[in-house]
Parts: sequence; structure tokens; C-alpha cells
Amino acid sequence: MGILELMLGQSAPGDGASSADSYLLSRENHDFVYPVAVRRSEIEALRGAIDAVETAPSIDENREELESVFEGLGDDASVDLDALVDRTETPRRAVEPLADAWAEQVPEGTDIGVVYLPVGADDDVRSFVTLCKRRAEYEHDPFELPDRFDAVAALLARVDAAAGRQYRAVVHRDLVPQRE
Repeated sequence: MGILELMLGQSAPGDGASSADSYLLSRENHDFVYPVAVRRSEIEALRGAIDAVETAPSIDENREELESVFEGLGDDASVDLDALVDRTETPRRAVEPLADAWAEQVPEGTDIGVVYLPVGADDDVRSFVTLCKRRAEYEHDPFELPDRFDAVAALLARVDAAAGRQYRAVVHRDLVPQRE
């Protein structure tokens, strides 16, 4: 229990956990992250879902049709289409750098590895998965879930489990996916 005693300030010389064995890490260069075990196939499935959202027709492409629908509802139905477009694009933009960084951390030819999830990024992954599911449910939206979307759902479950625990790691910022 040397490390625990050190954290509690109760270590003694010779017990294997002295301050001489400790490292002081710079806050400017290090971040707290959640380590998450992932399969390479899950990262590829996440990238496939990102591509599917990106290539599917967006709200912005149907702006004129939406404006006419909202105008037909009267003055009480004022909707900011720019905010609506931004709200539907934000989850994809937030998850894209995560998927890219994770693909580098678990290179091709590797079946399973550990990736770093920045604190708060679990909400980004959850929002993206929710967006995909909702778009797939809408009858008039041509978006379809990719075939391997179940792997993305499994990844989300592991991300939620990792973020739900109190265990966090400290890693150099160069290894942490940058968030928007």
C-alpha cells in the first residue's frame, strides 16, 4: 500500500513509497483522462458512423424547405435555423478528433488497445450516438445507421463505464485527443 500511504501523507522511509520515488507533473503539459479499452473494429465503426453522418443530407442542405415549413406555422414558430444546423453538426465535429486520435493509438493490425478519453468527452460520444439513432428513426431523414453501428453502441457502453468510475490517469497532452 505504499502509493496509498504516500497519497495520504503517511509514508515512512524504506516502505517503498517515498517522495523520492514521486514525480511532479506540470499542469500545462498533462491532463486527466479515462483509459478505455477499445477494439480496432469499434474505432473503424465509429469512423464509419461519422462518415455516414457527414455524407447524409443535412438540415442545411434542406434549408429552403425547412424555412417554408416554419413560415407556414406562423409568427409564433420562429426557429433559428443556423442554431439548429449547428446543434446537429456539433456532435460529429466533437467526436471526429477523438476517432482520429484513437485510430493512431490503436494502429491497424492491432485488435485491441487502450485509448484516452478526455474528461467530459463521454458526453460528446453519447450525443453523437444519440444523434445517429434519432436520425435513423426519423421517417423523412434519408440517414441510415451503418451496418456496424452495434460496435459503436458497445464502445459507448465502455466509455460510459470508464467515465463512471473514479479512476483517472494522467497523461501528457500530446497523447490526449483535442476537444472542440
